[in-house]
Parts: sequence; structure tokens; C-alpha cells
Amino acid sequence: MSIQFDMTALAKRVAELGGLQGDKAVKADVAEIAKLETDWRAAWTVRNVTHTTSAAGARYRHQLHEQAEALKRGEKLPRSYGFSDIERDHAAKMEAAYLAMQHISAAAQVPAGRIHKKFIPIIETTVDAETKSEMADAARFEFPFTPAPKLVALRELLDAMRRADPTLPHSAGASPAAMLPYITF
Repeated sequence: MSIQFDMTALAKRVAELGGLQGDKAVKADVAEIAKLETDWRAAWTVRNVTHTTSAAGARYRHQLHEQAEALKRGEKLPRSYGFSDIERDHAAKMEAAYLAMQHISAAAQVPAGRIHKKFIPIIETTVDAETKSEMADAARFEFPFTPAPKLVALRELLDAMRRADPTLPHSAGASPAAMLPYITF
């Protein structure tokens, strides 16, 4: 039987115990990332919801419906656009939203990096303290030291956090909140 730990929950608990979210500088960075996250989500919505190819089709059908209604009323037809024009317009807005998402992610990398640099030592301290405690218990009862599943999970978390540096280029385009899964936004 294997014991599984929710790494995000474990990381949040370590951050909480380590006082990370009580740090004033971290609070300012978290507020900045939260604002960037809001902007990123708005751009994501434009790119993936409001200006898709199917949305262009819906806009074109709506335009046709409006023209038919205007003809029924005997009014002058409003200006109309071809489907390819509408599709091109939506594609341009999707591309602009994608670029905005990348710029927002790039802007979030600096404060995320500052928070991340403070989080790594907290995990290291926690892992060291847990290791010493478990080694002392093993020595006291004269058992060979075998790390508990919780300690193994903490070590895995530490390794994952060392690899998940939000300042690395692979984070470009990522949601600002996703750069710091151990912070609640």
C-alpha cells in the first residue's frame, strides 16, 4: 500500500507554517500576481471563449439574421461583413490575446521568482527538521532509519519546487497563479 499526498496541499501547508504568506514583501508580490492573474484570465477568455472560430460563425449567422429582419421591416440593410472578414477579425483578436497572455506571464515571473526564492529555504528547513526528528526517533528505538511517507513527500516537493522555477523561460505563457501552486490566490 502506498500513501499519496496532495503536493499542492502539502506545499500550501509548508508555506503557511513557514510564515511565507505573513511576509509583507511576499504579500505585495502576491497582490501583484493576483492582479496579473485577473488580467491573464481575461485575455484567456478572449482567446479561448469569445473570439474562437465558432464564435465567428455565430457572429456571421447573427449578422444574417439581422439583415433578414431589416429586409422584412423594409429598412436599409446594415453594413455586412463576409465570413472570412469576421474570421480574420477574430483570429487577430485571438493572436493579440495570446500575446497579452505571454506579456502578463513574463511580468509575473519577477515577483513569482522572489516568492519562490523565499519558499525553497522554508521547504529545506522543514525537510531538515523532519529528517532530524525521524532519525532521533529511529536512534532512540534502535531501528534503522527509514523515512516516513510524509518525509518522502516533502523531499519530492522540494525536488519539484527546485525544478519549477517560475523565472525559467518554460513559464512564459503560463497563468501567473500556476507559477506558484503553493500560494492561494
